[in-house]
Amino acid sequence: ADTKFTDAAGNTNADGSDANNTSTITVDTVLPTIALSSSAANLKAGETATITFTISESVSDFVIGDITVSGGTLGSFTGSGTSYTVVFTPTASSTANGVISVADTKFTDAAGNTNADGSESNNTETITVDTVLPTLLSAETADNNGDGTVDRLVLTFSEQVDLTNVDNDNFTLTESAGGNPTIASSGVGNNKYSANDATSITFNLAGVTANNTLLTISPDYNDATGPIIDNAGNEMSFSEDVAGSDGAAPILLSATYKDTNGDGTVNRIDAVYSEDITSSTFESSDWTFPANPNGLSVGSGAFSGSTVQITVTGAPANTTVLGTTTVKYTNQGSSTNSITDGSNSSATSSVITLSDETVPILLSATYKDTNGDGTVN
Repeated sequence: ADTKFTDAAGNTNADGSDANNTSTITVDTVLPTIALSSSAANLKAGETATITFTISESVSDFVIGDITVSGGTLGSFTGSGTSYTVVFTPTASSTANGVISVADTKFTDAAGNTNADGSESNNTETITVDTVLPTLLSAETADNNGDGTVDRLVLTFSEQVDLTNVDNDNFTLTESAGGNPTIASSGVGNNKYSANDATSITFNLAGVTANNTLLTISPDYNDATGPIIDNAGNEMSFSEDVAGSDGAAPILLSATYKDTNGDGTVNRIDAVYSEDITSSTFESSDWTFPANPNGLSVGSGAFSGSTVQITVTGAPANTTVLGTTTVKYTNQGSSTNSITDGSNSSATSSVITLSDETVPILLSATYKDTNGDGTVN
């Protein structure tokens, strides 16, 4: 301005209004900022999200390589000036969150200022991801009423599933013994079809091969009548299947008495189970005779397929007919004395009435003179 300084003669400056008395500098110290937003907060299998990047002023050097991503991949990058978008695809079979962010010093404005707001919350977008499809872990048989015939199938899933839209036609069942099992009803107990947080469901079965607890039943999922989905909405794969497993214990079905040495005296009882029990260990204390008019006692025992062959003593001699006699197996709770199929231990049995499997035996023969004339007739 004028009168700000003097020369040696005392003259003051008076050219403050001249153009060369003013110097103008263009200043831009405002750093560009960026904010991220997502078209989706949650993603399941098959879904993507569009991420939008809004920059506070126009830039020309923001590229896809400036973006940091985890839990998925980026593609279809477009935009210019102050607005850009990219498509985020989550990793398959993953529950890792998708995290998209832009760090400091990734782009500059026209003045050369670089962004420095990488630590701000709106510079990072986090998306909840669940692209893991539910699967069938197991299909285990059960004999609910203990009659030696499988009547339940318990399906266990890899995670909580929603069964609201499912019905019996969703599964095709294949039985290892050649029967034709069908689902009679579903949702036994607390696991109803309407449940949205079930990890298993129990089916009532019909048409299963009788008197066989060794068989397995394998289900095959068909989504034609309604999907099985997890809580994120992922549907179980079409034709998802699992090999069935044996969860049914051997059941005592029948018992007979025999005369194995043909001398006319009962000496063995054969107890028949619903499946092979040759991996069992025999202990005489497990076997009792609740009705025992002849005073039978248990001796040794052996296993043959599904049969326990029990040697007995005390039967009356020279008769192959016993009075009404019953037998019962009691599981003592010890792994060494339990009747087992190798995986499942038999429960204490019901009382079984012995049936007769002995044949008549010729014990003796005599000759006589019935008319007293001295001649055998």
